[in-house]
Amino acid sequence: MMNNKVIIIGGGASGMVAAIQAKKNGNDVTIFEANKKPGRKILVTGNGHCNLTNKDIKPDMFYSDDMTFIKELIKRFSYKDTLSFFNSIGLLTREKKNLIYPMSNQARSVVEALESQCHILGVKFIHKHVKSIEKIQKHMFSIKTDDGMMHSCDKLIIACGSAAGNKEYSNEGIIDYIMKTGHDYKTMVPALCGLCCDEKSFFSKVKGIRSDVKVSVLINDEEIKIPHNDTEGELQLTEYGLSGIVIFQISSIVSRALRNNNKVTVVVDFLPDFEDVVVIANLLLSQDYAAKKNLMDINRGILNEDLSKELVIRYAEEINRKDLTISKKNITAAELISFLSYLKSVKFEISKVNPSNAQIYTGGVSTKDINPLTMESKRVSGLYIIGEMLNAEGICGGYNLQLAWSEGYIAGGSIRL
Repeated sequence: MMNNKVIIIGGGASGMVAAIQAKKNGNDVTIFEANKKPGRKILVTGNGHCNLTNKDIKPDMFYSDDMTFIKELIKRFSYKDTLSFFNSIGLLTREKKNLIYPMSNQARSVVEALESQCHILGVKFIHKHVKSIEKIQKHMFSIKTDDGMMHSCDKLIIACGSAAGNKEYSNEGIIDYIMKTGHDYKTMVPALCGLCCDEKSFFSKVKGIRSDVKVSVLINDEEIKIPHNDTEGELQLTEYGLSGIVIFQISSIVSRALRNNNKVTVVVDFLPDFEDVVVIANLLLSQDYAAKKNLMDINRGILNEDLSKELVIRYAEEINRKDLTISKKNITAAELISFLSYLKSVKFEISKVNPSNAQIYTGGVSTKDINPLTMESKRVSGLYIIGEMLNAEGICGGYNLQLAWSEGYIAGGSIRL
């Protein structure tokens, strides 16, 4: 019996796991990877340490246009299965507050373990860029690479990722085929990234400052529910706008809203530890020094001095009370309460997302078009779509790699002689 020829486009996280599982089933497997080495994006995950997965895996940590797909995926291949898989290929792991890392604490160890297992099993690598795809027969695909060569296969797995971290990335030919074959495809846009604001004067003066905050999101001036509820953490103020882990966790929601031409506002609570601003105001005003200082002076005891100054100026301009910044002494309780209330809901309108530091992209093929039991397309038999090309992603913390391992394992494992 002839071996089933499997071509995998993309040698990243999901692609290499799919190759390993497909090869274990006796298939002839070839990975087409445009980069000189596979696993390029894995190397930069977790700041080079590679947060493999997370013990706290639950649907709320993910987004998809079909949440049943997510539930089925993490049920069929859980974080425990991920640990067993990597142990089986010689990679030991360690846990840190639910986050799972390689024992070596190096992302390179993960890439080397995957690549080594591929070579041991006999998976072939061709380092060429795939330019186009065609289905030439009922059970056969043909792909064309950038050197003009044609390659055929019985089963095709698309695992080519996105432009995140790769400015030269191009997959127009693959997207053309996906759309031509009737798949529901959403334009891919940056996610897990910083958010840009147009207030250049404000941000140029506070760039580099970090603050523990709580955030919420308004879409067309209406607050939306954030399913994962991970909305508290460190905010980093940058020259372009907002960044930091707490911003990354909401960036997918923001990116999708902007893609649909919605107005998006991020509301920052700079006083997340205080629910009642009246208590803070009374505490500050009870001190003898308060009567001798203006609002800017009083606020220095609450936040970073430079941030405090710029927020006072911004607030005074918004309410047309520039005297509050310098000349106004003897601040009243009402004035202080008003300002503290402002600090708990500072609004920043988002103009765009920052693609330069995007860890992933959101968008791609609807998961409604994919069978979660096999990862095979419901529209084209023999075609499997996994990884970032699917419209499914998680928040920071190992969730996106868990999706990649799950999808790759299920796809490769479902292809048998």
